[in-house]
Amino acid sequence: MLYRGLLLAVVAIAGVACAPAPVVDKSNFSDVSGLEPPLGQQAQAPAGGRMFAVYNYWHRKGAVFTDSSRQVVGEGAVFVDAGDAVFPATVQNDPVYCSEKLMYIDPLIGAYKTACFSDETGDGLFDHVRVAPESSWLKQPLSPRLPYKTQDIVVPHGGAFRYELMYQGFANNTLSLRFLEYKGGDFDRPMVTLDMSYAVDAFPTTITFRNLKAEVLAADNHKIVYRILSGF
Repeated sequence: MLYRGLLLAVVAIAGVACAPAPVVDKSNFSDVSGLEPPLGQQAQAPAGGRMFAVYNYWHRKGAVFTDSSRQVVGEGAVFVDAGDAVFPATVQNDPVYCSEKLMYIDPLIGAYKTACFSDETGDGLFDHVRVAPESSWLKQPLSPRLPYKTQDIVVPHGGAFRYELMYQGFANNTLSLRFLEYKGGDFDRPMVTLDMSYAVDAFPTTITFRNLKAEVLAADNHKIVYRILSGF
């Protein structure tokens, strides 16, 4: 173990002289912006559902682990949490999904390397992992294999946002809505949540919030029928 620690120190000093084959990123960043549903179009939403959304963010294709796992690899271990993302890449010309998070834990150094995963049977389960703890890649089968799902992954950046209007229900002549504001690419936890109530005597009726204007054609405690006339 002492010899290995000295070897890691020598490799760190030597730098590029003993570097492993590089990870070649194959993911593409895309800009997404828009609104749903289109202005003026009749739409409906269930209680608890989204009535309207305006968004602008970057995203990239990737895969997300659906289970957590710890697996011994070489003299260390790979730690995966459910929800961790990995992105398309190649290592030594082989297609893989690689992490940006430091998933490989060395017993002497701690978390210090990313990990790359492959699904060689194409059945939605990663069956091999690769790490490069020293000067070359180590490939090892996974047991158990790790389930994942491919999806578009939001890329956090300062200008990203998503605004949503949610339908909460209608009772006692009161229409209940909720506004959610997401910023910076964290679309799991809203920065702002506002609950709003509108007294309604008859339909159709028009409601406003900030610059948003909506014509409500019908509503009950199960669904709402409406048109968005102008956005936030």
